[in-house]
Amino acid sequence: MPADAALLDLWTEPQERECLLCYVTRMRADFGCDGTMRWTRRWRTRRAPAVTSLDRIFRQHRTTCDCGVPSAFGAGPVRHGDAVTTLPPPCSGVRRGSAQPCPAWQRPPHQAPPPGGKRSSGTGSGPATPRPRRRA
Repeated sequence: MPADAALLDLWTEPQERECLLCYVTRMRADFGCDGTMRWTRRWRTRRAPAVTSLDRIFRQHRTTCDCGVPSAFGAGPVRHGDAVTTLPPPCSGVRRGSAQPCPAWQRPPHQAPPPGGKRSSGTGSGPATPRPRRRA
């Protein structure tokens, strides 16, 4: 194997414990998307060959190339402080054989906490919200 091919093979090898989403995003950033699932297939072959649920997830979300892999898992851009980027921080890691995204891809909560960072416990001194009446 020529030196260039060996270097390319090493560069495109999934890192130890690297999740699918981090790997595909890293490969797309370095090599782009060719309209196929080549990076997804490479990751799966080397890290989780027995995971059959990926086929169902990709069919369900009509994912036909590596570009759609993060959205098939419900992941959007990852926040870095105030900036939003499509590249996650370094992969937090997953166990070998797992197709679950690492914690770097966790979706933000549906409701942001109120100013001051404290969530209401329902027992505070604010106005009470009336409960709907039950029908008899």
